[in-house]
Amino acid sequence: MDIANEASFGPSWKTAIDTRPLPGRLREFLHSPRTPHLLKLWDDLRSLPSLPQLDRWLAQRFRSEKRFGQKDRKWYSDALFAVLRLGVWAAAAEKQWRIGVEKSWQDARWLQLHDHRFEPSSWWPLITAMPGDRLFLWLGLRLDHSAVSHPSIHEAGLLKVWEELIQKKSEKDIPLSLLLIWEGIPPFFFAHLHERSEWLPEVAQSFLEKQKLRPPLWLRLKSEGMREEVMAELAAEGFTAKSDGLALAVEGELGVYKLQSYQKGFIEIQDRASQRIGEAVPLERGSRVWDCCAGGGGKSVQLASRLENSGAVYASDVRSYKLTDLRERAGRAQLANIRYWTWDGEGLPALGKELEKRKGFDAVLIDAPCSGAGTWRRNPDAKLRVSETSLQELTAIQDKILKTVSAAVREGGSLVYATCSWLRVENEERVTAFLAGHSEFELVDQQLLGCPMEDADTMFVAVMRRKPKGNE
Repeated sequence: MDIANEASFGPSWKTAIDTRPLPGRLREFLHSPRTPHLLKLWDDLRSLPSLPQLDRWLAQRFRSEKRFGQKDRKWYSDALFAVLRLGVWAAAAEKQWRIGVEKSWQDARWLQLHDHRFEPSSWWPLITAMPGDRLFLWLGLRLDHSAVSHPSIHEAGLLKVWEELIQKKSEKDIPLSLLLIWEGIPPFFFAHLHERSEWLPEVAQSFLEKQKLRPPLWLRLKSEGMREEVMAELAAEGFTAKSDGLALAVEGELGVYKLQSYQKGFIEIQDRASQRIGEAVPLERGSRVWDCCAGGGGKSVQLASRLENSGAVYASDVRSYKLTDLRERAGRAQLANIRYWTWDGEGLPALGKELEKRKGFDAVLIDAPCSGAGTWRRNPDAKLRVSETSLQELTAIQDKILKTVSAAVREGGSLVYATCSWLRVENEERVTAFLAGHSEFELVDQQLLGCPMEDADTMFVAVMRRKPKGNE
């Protein structure tokens, strides 16, 4: 049976709920003046042939919906992001409801959902099969705990069953895959989570719980000397800021792009884990560094700032428009030590006389294409795109880039491999495979960064060193 396309759904909230007062968050979803347009947005989203990157899709829609103010846009965004954060659980709950709570735990159609072979990309059709009234009923229940005891909402009884089950998560007879569903994560990732044996159970639990929460906005100061001016403006504009070295975790209503500190290049938007990757690259004044998968250039700008306009950062990407964005960032930050290449990943680009004379780069940074599993807190749609096939394709690309660019590292230089993923198959396993075939390199350090250790995205970095000849 195609469980994503069954015709019958439970009753809508129009018939499931009487006129007695509803709790706050649930009432917002079901009876807000914004609800009709939310349902229209959901119908438009679910009608698309594939899952888009939600923040970009919403930005495009809001540009055409001039009547909506900032608070409206935030409300709609929060509601639709809740779909991606908890839609896996909502789809599972709807399936249970249709099967019948008393028998669903052993029903073959239900068991399929928490089988690790049920790939993440299979969940989106299951979620989009739900009409908006059913979907937002489940989400409203989940986001407003006081609704659990509401006498008019029969579905609240199923939520209570889930809560009682999750409280027993330490018992051996409770499938841990159910805990992932409860947290809105496809059980496919259970095996990958289990491979993180260094995470104690409470650490893994903290990691899962944080996936429902967006991390703070992190800024990076260009230099310590700008701190006083930046902090004064943030305070004047109503921001709160927590400092960690040059990193600032900020909260506020005003857009950061409007700040004078941003426009003058004193600050950059960059997640804390991403900043730690840039900090891990070994540099000395005058170093030549290649950021080979530069993307938007956050790390390129960070490395150029660390060099204090000495040496050079060579930034390359297959997408030329990304390099255009980077030029603007570098110009705003008044950085003149960034060079630009368009590179497709096929073979080494011509290094030029200067680099050939130096026999390569002092450091090469690979911010490799990956599953984005470490960015679920900001981009929860990423967890619904993964499949076994896509992971195999990504790891092949990662291996290829490592092999190709390693040849550009001079003796004694550093090869830094990074991803925005917590999956070992994209991280430690790729480093191990590379070192097994390249005895001229040695591992200096490797570690996960960010969540669950810090309130940020989760990323990985490994620093390797090319041994001087004779030490191989």
